[in-house]
Amino acid sequence: MVGLISGHFCRKALYINNQFSDIHVELAKRTAMEILYREPTNVTPLVSFNPESGDFIIQGRSIPENAEMFYSSILGWLDCLCQDPPLKIVLTVELEFLNIASSKRLLFVLYRLLEARSKGCRVMVRWCYDRRDEDMLEVGKDYSQMVSDIPFEFLVYDAIQLRPNRKVS
Repeated sequence: MVGLISGHFCRKALYINNQFSDIHVELAKRTAMEILYREPTNVTPLVSFNPESGDFIIQGRSIPENAEMFYSSILGWLDCLCQDPPLKIVLTVELEFLNIASSKRLLFVLYRLLEARSKGCRVMVRWCYDRRDEDMLEVGKDYSQMVSDIPFEFLVYDAIQLRPNRKVS
């Protein structure tokens, strides 16, 4: 299956009869790519990538059983975006949990942003973490070293204070 994204040529690899082929796909011309949006679940994060505004968000839990399958469409979308990147991207990452497989895929997301940066896009990552979760802060710092050409901003919040007040019966 080949993903189609409006307004961009997407180069996808495909095996046909055990032969490697390149496919170029273009839909009706539009000036911008469509927003990528994935609803959160108990095991997958909210994903909202808006190329027009440059606001990209990954928020929640990323502990899917098959991280490769979950992130493949996201990475494919980013591959298309990188062919003609927007002027700016601000990726806000606010994760409660992140398993090993997801951490690898998140690094691939950051590599795609490096590619966009190499083509003139201003890229920044806002890494948000709960003040009680030093492990998530360390994960963010590790990523910032792995993609050191992308500036990271570390924002701390208090998850307990952000919870809605509940009436005690």
